[in-house]
Amino acid sequence: MADLTTLAQLEERLGITGTNPTDVPDAYLENLIDRASGIVESILGREIDSAAFTEYHSGDGTRRLNLRRGPISTSTAPVVSSVTYNGRARSRCPR
Repeated sequence: MADLTTLAQLEERLGITGTNPTDVPDAYLENLIDRASGIVESILGREIDSAAFTEYHSGDGTRRLNLRRGPISTSTAPVVSSVTYNGRARSRCPR
Protein backbone atom coordinates (compact mmCIF):
# COMPACT_ATOMS: atom_id res chain seq x y z
CA MET A 1 0.00 0.00 0.00
CA ALA A 2 1.27 3.43 -0.93
CA ASP A 3 0.51 6.51 1.11
CA LEU A 4 -1.72 8.85 -0.86
CA THR A 5 -0.14 11.96 0.65
CA THR A 6 2.93 12.95 2.62
CA LEU A 7 3.29 14.22 6.15
CA ALA A 8 4.54 17.58 4.83
CA GLN A 9 1.54 17.95 2.51
CA LEU A 10 -0.91 17.11 5.30
CA GLU A 11 0.74 19.51 7.76
CA GLU A 12 0.66 22.28 5.16
CA ARG A 13 -3.01 21.64 4.41
CA LEU A 14 -3.88 21.65 8.13
CA GLY A 15 -1.73 24.70 8.83
CA ILE A 16 0.59 22.85 11.21
CA THR A 17 3.97 24.56 11.38
CA GLY A 18 5.78 22.21 13.75
CA THR A 19 6.94 25.10 15.94
CA ASN A 20 3.97 25.01 18.30
CA PRO A 21 4.40 22.52 21.20
CA THR A 22 0.64 21.81 21.14
CA ASP A 23 0.76 20.62 17.50
CA VAL A 24 -0.34 17.10 16.73
CA PRO A 25 2.59 14.61 16.89
CA ASP A 26 3.97 13.48 13.53
CA ALA A 27 3.54 9.81 14.43
CA TYR A 28 -0.20 10.37 14.92
CA LEU A 29 -0.55 12.12 11.55
CA GLU A 30 1.48 9.42 9.80
CA ASN A 31 -0.85 6.81 11.29
CA LEU A 32 -3.86 8.74 9.96
CA ILE A 33 -2.29 8.90 6.50
CA ASP A 34 -1.69 5.12 6.54
CA ARG A 35 -5.23 4.37 7.68
CA ALA A 36 -6.89 6.78 5.23
CA SER A 37 -4.80 5.42 2.35
CA GLY A 38 -5.83 1.86 3.25
CA ILE A 39 -9.51 2.82 3.38
CA VAL A 40 -9.38 4.49 -0.04
CA GLU A 41 -7.62 1.49 -1.60
CA SER A 42 -10.10 -0.88 0.05
CA ILE A 43 -13.05 1.05 -1.35
CA LEU A 44 -11.51 1.11 -4.83
CA GLY A 45 -10.54 -2.56 -4.61
CA ARG A 46 -6.98 -1.98 -5.81
CA GLU A 47 -3.73 -0.32 -4.89
CA ILE A 48 -3.12 3.27 -5.91
CA ASP A 49 0.53 3.32 -6.78
CA SER A 50 2.55 4.53 -9.71
CA ALA A 51 3.83 1.55 -11.66
CA ALA A 52 4.76 0.55 -15.16
CA PHE A 53 2.64 -2.15 -16.73
CA THR A 54 1.58 -3.51 -20.11
CA GLU A 55 -1.91 -4.43 -21.20
CA TYR A 56 -2.88 -6.56 -24.19
CA HIS A 57 -6.23 -6.08 -25.93
CA SER A 58 -8.02 -7.59 -28.89
CA GLY A 59 -9.37 -4.87 -31.11
CA ASP A 60 -13.00 -4.66 -32.08
CA GLY A 61 -12.60 -2.29 -35.03
CA THR A 62 -13.52 0.85 -33.10
CA ARG A 63 -11.29 3.77 -32.16
CA ARG A 64 -12.00 3.34 -28.43
CA LEU A 65 -9.86 1.29 -26.05
CA ASN A 66 -11.05 0.67 -22.51
CA LEU A 67 -8.11 0.11 -20.21
CA ARG A 68 -8.23 -2.23 -17.22
CA ARG A 69 -6.26 0.14 -14.98
CA GLY A 70 -6.19 3.87 -14.61
CA PRO A 71 -5.65 6.68 -14.34
CA ILE A 72 -2.67 6.92 -16.67
CA SER A 73 0.10 9.39 -15.92
CA THR A 74 2.21 8.65 -19.03
CA SER A 75 1.88 6.39 -22.01
CA THR A 76 4.01 5.19 -24.89
CA ALA A 77 2.63 4.67 -28.36
CA PRO A 78 0.42 1.60 -28.63
CA VAL A 79 1.78 -1.30 -30.63
CA VAL A 80 -0.60 -2.62 -33.22
CA SER A 81 -0.05 -6.13 -34.49
CA SER A 82 -1.07 -7.02 -38.02
CA VAL A 83 -1.37 -10.70 -37.16
CA THR A 84 -4.90 -11.95 -37.78
CA TYR A 85 -6.61 -15.03 -36.46
CA ASN A 86 -8.50 -17.06 -39.05
CA GLY A 87 -10.24 -19.38 -36.61
CA ARG A 88 -7.91 -22.33 -37.10
CA ALA A 89 -5.46 -22.43 -34.23
CA ARG A 90 -2.58 -24.86 -34.44
CA SER A 91 -1.36 -26.58 -31.35
CA ARG A 92 2.30 -25.96 -30.64
CA CYS A 93 2.40 -28.75 -28.10
CA PRO A 94 3.78 -32.10 -29.28
CA ARG A 95 1.25 -34.92 -29.31
